[in-house]
Amino acid sequence: MVRLVLLLCALALAAAEERCLPSVTTVSGSHAPVTVCSGALIFADDFDVFDLERWQHENTLAGGGNWEFQWYSNNRTNSFTHSGLLFLRPSLTSDQYGQGFLTSARLNIEGGAPADRCTNPQWWGCERTGTPTNILNPIKSARIRTVDSFRFRYGRVEVRAKMPAGDWLWPAIWLMPSHNVYGTWPASGEIDLVESRGNRNMFSNGVHIGVQEAGSTLHYGPYPELNGWERAHWVRRNTNGYHSQFHRYQLEWTPDFIRFSIDDVELGRVTPGAGGFWQHGGFNSNPNILNPWRFGSKMAPFDEKEVEQRELKYRDFLNSKSTLVIIQKHYQALITTQPHYNKHDNVYRME
Repeated sequence: MVRLVLLLCALALAAAEERCLPSVTTVSGSHAPVTVCSGALIFADDFDVFDLERWQHENTLAGGGNWEFQWYSNNRTNSFTHSGLLFLRPSLTSDQYGQGFLTSARLNIEGGAPADRCTNPQWWGCERTGTPTNILNPIKSARIRTVDSFRFRYGRVEVRAKMPAGDWLWPAIWLMPSHNVYGTWPASGEIDLVESRGNRNMFSNGVHIGVQEAGSTLHYGPYPELNGWERAHWVRRNTNGYHSQFHRYQLEWTPDFIRFSIDDVELGRVTPGAGGFWQHGGFNSNPNILNPWRFGSKMAPFDEKEVEQRELKYRDFLNSKSTLVIIQKHYQALITTQPHYNKHDNVYRME
């Protein structure tokens, strides 16, 4: 089960009072407030109903560039709310279409209604043909995002979640750039609030890297082959497993630093100097590559608006993903502003 409460709080320019104080947090989208005040709630969802104006589904076979083998779709088998809970639940494609479908069918997922359109044609994401040696995506799952409804820059994010367990499961909660201001991935950045693996018995060099490990990562670089994620990646291990109970996954995203925490204990942070993430990633050592962030702030590419995404994907982790993810009651999204010191804090907390 995964229980998520989303809190997004905006950083304030002055101490919170009853009057509206300005914030450096910026927001946009159909569900964004017109005015952002210090300490004010700017986005919330209790999941009493599944608000599909707020949460948009991905519909694709693409596999995210990792050749993940799930088919993301919008249906109430793989994503639904019940009694204040949001469920992300995998299912077998063969349960719906039969086993022979995987090796012989031609699958085109482009729909006529706006909500049924294929959302990512890359990597044969909208149409595929199954063969005995190249089967169709055997798993159906869900990925939801606020790409139309809510985008924000800077803030504190807190997600209360219980990770799923099962081989090949790869739960992920991230923030992706809304407009790719600095170029395609990873030039415009990616903030991975938490990623985990569902394997109960997975080891690397004697270290458990399955359900006992959760990590946070920043992806950034001029192009995919130059991605500085290894300098902004942290993991924490829990011998009880992150699937055994709920934990709070936290992000502080400000104009000066990015910090990740789990249950109020800091996991890692990046405070770039004057050279920004270009220098932090070590890219400045190559004079033949132009810095795509040269006209941005020192936080570039992490100085533009992001949209929130959560998903349950499947991937072959060398040795190892299959079970149920429940995002539980009060998947609240709150964005409020915070005290002075020139930083915007959006809090994203899921319970």
